[in-house]
Amino acid sequence: MTSLAAALGIGLMVGIERERHHYRDNRHNLTGIRTFAITALLGCCALITGGQLLLAVTLFGLITLLALSYWFAAQEDPGLTTEVALLLVFILGAMTVSHAATAVAIGVVLTLLLSYREKLHAFVRTQLTDDEIQDALTLATAALVILPLLPDRYMGPYDALNPRTLWLVSVLMMSISAAGHVAMRVIGPRYGLPVAGLFAGFASSTATIATMGAMAREKPELLGSAASAAIISCLSTMLQLMLLLAAIDSASLQIMLLPLLAGAVATLIYSAYGMLTWTGGPAAIELGRAFNVKIALAIGASVGIVQLLSAVLFAWQGSDGLLLATTISGFADTHAAAASVANLTHSGKIPEAAIVVPILGALSSNTVSKCFMAWVAGGKAFSLRVIPGLILVLMALWAAWWLG
Repeated sequence: MTSLAAALGIGLMVGIERERHHYRDNRHNLTGIRTFAITALLGCCALITGGQLLLAVTLFGLITLLALSYWFAAQEDPGLTTEVALLLVFILGAMTVSHAATAVAIGVVLTLLLSYREKLHAFVRTQLTDDEIQDALTLATAALVILPLLPDRYMGPYDALNPRTLWLVSVLMMSISAAGHVAMRVIGPRYGLPVAGLFAGFASSTATIATMGAMAREKPELLGSAASAAIISCLSTMLQLMLLLAAIDSASLQIMLLPLLAGAVATLIYSAYGMLTWTGGPAAIELGRAFNVKIALAIGASVGIVQLLSAVLFAWQGSDGLLLATTISGFADTHAAAASVANLTHSGKIPEAAIVVPILGALSSNTVSKCFMAWVAGGKAFSLRVIPGLILVLMALWAAWWLG
């Protein structure tokens, strides 16, 4: 009974939308609410009573009837949307026997696609540009085709390079830039970039700063908004470190809470100052491409160089101390250093009080990387706004630990 009820619901839902659509367009169509409801029940009953063989025979008969219907009504309605939707409803009716929840979810998505037909067509034809479509396809290829094929292991000199990690950095660069592009389309350039920078910082604050710097270099009118977005991405780093330490060792979070809160407050103050004083740019600009592939690949390569140099220094110095190791690893990533220190504390290998300086050392070296990225990617005007903020945040971290 559950599968029959789900099938009937799917058929009625899609059939109501098709019935109203044909009525609004003053077109007579043989496929309405009753046809869709009966077709969904037909698929469900065929699978229950006769199994897959009867389902296949019934599907063949339905396809034949739809082909004849389309042949006679092609001049009035040359589209195939309703016919294909009817076939999908038949299959969804059969799916309710074993996957009712999935079938209903697909039915809802189908109804939404049919209901928003005009808006979707208008969006694709009038809102999206050819460059944006090409960028979306490029990003999809990089993330869904190339990334899964790359080996996820360390190799090369000193086993320092992970191809998938380096390519992931480039994908993040493109994704961050695309997120900023979308945010500017929706909110506008003044506040769109800072919002994008906040969320992108959870993926990589360093990559966010590099992306915003490249955007500021290409579009000088976005300099203030891009600089604010770069600074506010540091807030994501503080929040992410809090969550990471809480998940691994709550005692470590208690010790690091004051410095991280101080860094978060300094980030908020400086980014708010930037948004109030730097972001007086135009209300509308020519956005252009969503991202620059060459810059994204260059940033990924630079991260690989930093990792290789860190591995060389670590092999040269040896394991002389936890501070050296975390500081070196902080050039590439702060979270890995913080996680390793918290794990050592949780296992009882080092006292809780000994974690602060190594983690702050990783944050310090990571700040150096951020300053370097800001200068290389964004140039002088961008770095003069971003680097003082990064130094202020770092000073707040160390001062809170020293005073505490």
